[in-house]
Amino acid sequence: MRMRTRTPQKNIFLGLVVSLLLVSFLNHQREMDRFYITVLNNGNSNNNKSNNMSDCDQMLLKQLQIYKERIKRLESQAIPAPGNNKEDKNSNTLTSKSSNGLGSDVSATPKNIATAVSSSLETEDKTLLPTQNQAQKQDSIRTQSTQYAKEQQDNKLPKLKQPQARPVRSIIGIMSHDESPMEKERRQLIRDTYLSFYSAIKLRYHQIASSSNNYQMKTDLAKKLANQTATVHRILQKQENETELEHFICSLNDLLQGKLENPDLCRLAYAFVIAANPNGTTLLLNFNDTHPMIAPLAVDDPKITRESDAVYLNIKNNGNQGKTPTWFRYVTSVLNERSWTKDWDYIFKTDADNLFFPPKLLSFLERHSSKQPRPFRNVYGGGRINFRRCDKKHDPHCRLPPDDSWRGKFYMQGGSYFLSTDLAAVVSDPSKVTMHNITMFPDEDMLTGLLANAHSDKLDFIIDDGKYPFHVHPVKRHTVFVDKWITLVQKWLDEEDNAR
Repeated sequence: MRMRTRTPQKNIFLGLVVSLLLVSFLNHQREMDRFYITVLNNGNSNNNKSNNMSDCDQMLLKQLQIYKERIKRLESQAIPAPGNNKEDKNSNTLTSKSSNGLGSDVSATPKNIATAVSSSLETEDKTLLPTQNQAQKQDSIRTQSTQYAKEQQDNKLPKLKQPQARPVRSIIGIMSHDESPMEKERRQLIRDTYLSFYSAIKLRYHQIASSSNNYQMKTDLAKKLANQTATVHRILQKQENETELEHFICSLNDLLQGKLENPDLCRLAYAFVIAANPNGTTLLLNFNDTHPMIAPLAVDDPKITRESDAVYLNIKNNGNQGKTPTWFRYVTSVLNERSWTKDWDYIFKTDADNLFFPPKLLSFLERHSSKQPRPFRNVYGGGRINFRRCDKKHDPHCRLPPDDSWRGKFYMQGGSYFLSTDLAAVVSDPSKVTMHNITMFPDEDMLTGLLANAHSDKLDFIIDDGKYPFHVHPVKRHTVFVDKWITLVQKWLDEEDNAR
């Protein structure tokens, strides 16, 4: 019986067959491992299962291509080319020098080839099949790369500043007249105190001290007033907006005539409201070229000397028969002519015996208006009077309308109140403000409240309840006016010291 001997070529062939079977088994094992690892990395979610299988297929396809290239490279290195083989006389093996990481001498037997291929594939698997921690690390790197790319992109784009809402701006009408010298002195006293708080403080205070006799002011009050000058200056100069402060209060006439260097910085535009036509009517809402709103110089009362910061209405002097509606009508018409209705928020009516403190007033308006959308609508503010609960026998403001046409529960006390520009136009509408209504409601503040409440049952009330005092009313005597002013300033100075 003839014994068949195995040639080296047969050994190589068998080795290749075994290695291919082993590769097929390892491919199947890697496919299962990859699937389980992918499922674990993605939380074993049923909703994402189709996406995981797709990623697994792509990765396995890439691995198979690498394995095929690896096998071809091993085959070319294990099978020597003709004329380069060295036969080993003691064994039917081939020896090949290799520098592929499998060893320097590799015997080309089926077992050695399979072992070499398996070892190489396992080494390749360690780099291609990440563990769960490696996958998490890769995800973290991808996240950081994405964030870095986004930050770089954001740095290239210009960063836009969020637009800041402009400060609240108000127009203040200070009701006055020229029927007595005391009223003229009161106007000057107002100019020298709260209207000059932010501008030319030192000059104004020294003027008060030097003219104390005109105000019938005691010497000690004049000295106290002058001594506060330096302290107020030091505090104002330390504020961040120190260069803007002097523009916060301005004359309405200077604003309308374009005399201001920085009109946009003005927050309180004031005017002394004086009725200048002794032969005119007490109410003027339908004005024209024949009957202008401002009194011409030809019809001036000879007792009146025109002042640059006063508005001289073309009506007869009065307190409750139409002067207030005429003032509101004048301001709203001026704002409409210049398209300034969105640039100014409130219109005040205040009496000359009312003492404002500007920092508190501005803070009060900002505090109660900061969250409201612009432009403000149907705003009615001041110290309220609940006419249904007060003593009707002793307070004339408490009497009910004759026809019981009142719709609201209260209105604002006439010493000082304010309206949004749209509501000021309502309470000065010629179709609503008539002499009949004025006669029926002889108190101008009550008439204003009636018209405001009749216009809307959803008014936005800003109540001055005294918890955040920004004014004192009434202050009749000049000496008391100065004394109250000194007290307000000193209280503010103490608060500033405590804040520091």
